[in-house]
Amino acid sequence: PGRDHEAKTFYTVVVGVANRKFGIVVDRLIGQKEIVIKPLGAYLKNIQGIAGSTILGDGRVIMILDAGELLRLVEKSARAALSTEARA
Repeated sequence: PGRDHEAKTFYTVVVGVANRKFGIVVDRLIGQKEIVIKPLGAYLKNIQGIAGSTILGDGRVIMILDAGELLRLVEKSARAALSTEARA
């Protein structure tokens, strides 16, 4: 609600965690790469949903999502919303 979704194309990346599958809607697909995930430093290590980072061939640093943790965060948020809704 409140977003302009008219005539746009959305992509969904299907992710498997253990025996579960879920989709993440993304703005665009860039491609697939094999990477080495580097741990984050002490300053950034407690950011929820981030597994680490990597350096691309062109020198850019990107963050790597932790799909399992994202799933847990979404489930936690959904349970909280249902609980709040049930109390109303």
